[in-house]
Amino acid sequence: MNRELALTTLSNFVNKPNEYTISSDQYRVNITNYQKLFQIIKDDVSIVNRLAKYQGDASYFDFKRISDANQKLDEADRIMIDESNKQIVVTQDCIGTFTALIHDLLLQRLITGDVELPLKNYHQ
Repeated sequence: MNRELALTTLSNFVNKPNEYTISSDQYRVNITNYQKLFQIIKDDVSIVNRLAKYQGDASYFDFKRISDANQKLDEADRIMIDESNKQIVVTQDCIGTFTALIHDLLLQRLITGDVELPLKNYHQ
């Protein structure tokens, strides 16, 4: 069940870009091939559960806080931000970071100063 919901969430970022934005600045999420990405992460319980629970509620985040938190991570784990097109590019290299972001984990840990997240990204 959660796998189906997680796949639907990834699909919604692609198919409903105006409803599934990130931050109050309405950054769109760019996932080139969400079905292929899902095949890579489908057995990762943490990522699947976070995606399954997501209901498009990251639109109120302050983008500056997202960007600041992202910069504090190791470069290999950062989400890719295309500021000129107001997009967050999600790949297997940053899917763990992205799911932490949409569940406010990244921002909460930035506030407390603890940005060492147990992220599971799938670096190529």
